Amino acid sequence: MKKQTKWYCGQQVLFLDDRKRPADVVMARMPRKGEICTIREVVDYISGNTGEKCLALNLEGYKNPMGHGEWEYGYEAERFVPLRQAEKMMRKETSWSVDVPPQHYIDEMNQLHEYLTTHFEENNILFNSHPDGNGISAAIPAPSGNVPIRIRYSYRGDGKIGIRSFSPIRIQPAQKTEIYELLHRLNNQMDIPRYCVDPEANLAYSSIDMDIEEWTPGEDQVEDLIDFNLFLVGRLLQAMMKVIYGGQKAAQIIEDLDAKDKKDTKTPSVDPSNRINNLMGDNPELN
Repeated sequence: MKKQTKWYCGQQVLFLDDRKRPADVVMARMPRKGEICTIREVVDYISGNTGEKCLALNLEGYKNPMGHGEWEYGYEAERFVPLRQAEKMMRKETSWSVDVPPQHYIDEMNQLHEYLTTHFEENNILFNSHPDGNGISAAIPAPSGNVPIRIRYSYRGDGKIGIRSFSPIRIQPAQKTEIYELLHRLNNQMDIPRYCVDPEANLAYSSIDMDIEEWTPGEDQVEDLIDFNLFLVGRLLQAMMKVIYGGQKAAQIIEDLDAKDKKDTKTPSVDPSNRINNLMGDNPELN
């Protein structure tokens, strides 16, 4: 027998299902996919989508219209997962553990880890430090959905940081050749190649390295670092979707990107490294 999920007031939950449903139009607003919410009330409900009995959640910070003036429209519980359950699943699937500070590193590296942890906590972003204390991973909310980011600390030289930001779309065998061609052409646009493929997971990712001693940690710098990675993986994802779902060829996609960059003055340059001082990227394979 399938174990039923327990819902209760004050419980933190993760919103997973943001697919549009007919009854969504009556809501004042919808949570974002990957957003952590707190339950205000658990109620018996009749689904406006299926007409069947179900449980609904009313959330802290969310106030929806009243149905027939008697009860508040709620979010179907099946669209959420308890936060503790999600974290347990992440630890099981990725061998992550509870937060562990990096060990045996210079002060700048430890400070960067602290800034990253604080940023993720304050923005309700799921994250876990790596069991060996040599990195941190997080699921960063983005317009296209959560972006998995993996940050590793290295002993090389005076201390380097390697960051991989993964496209959430898995490469299918029939599309592999065209995707590899696309990444090759994207890299040719840049002074420093940024895009690679994890052959075991069949996932494409953007990659940067930086020297920690030549970069001054700070809260604003951490935000810039994350935004820079989201820009890189966003550009990658948009191009990949044109191959996977649009059937376009890599050469035409790059030609269109070049034309768009010339017209859109608001778009950052292809390699906007000046946003982060002394950003380095000579080794995309740092792990």
